[in-house]
Amino acid sequence: VKIVGMSSITDCQKAFANAINLQSVDLTEFDSSNVINMDYMFYKCSKIKTLNLTGLFDVSNVTNFGNFFDGCSALTDLNITTWQTTEAITFYSMFRNCSSLEHIAPTAVTSE
Repeated sequence: VKIVGMSSITDCQKAFANAINLQSVDLTEFDSSNVINMDYMFYKCSKIKTLNLTGLFDVSNVTNFGNFFDGCSALTDLNITTWQTTEAITFYSMFRNCSSLEHIAPTAVTSE
């Protein structure tokens, strides 16, 4: 599945939730710059193995990431290197039940 455009969307809550047969999603051209809620976005997407959430996938205004990947039990590789999460308030159970996830590539954090 490839999702593009749609910059007017502000709520992606449960966008792919319970899509138990979903194996691949390309969101690199999805303009999510106005989204503030991504609660349960990939909840129980148990067949997705890898996700590249870079490119136009902008989470800088998101405040809620609760249960975002909860139940993605086949997920083994995740690229979130471009994520800016300074507005985020909730990360509750974001990676719960991600039993196969061995690699997360987050943005490097520097200390001053």
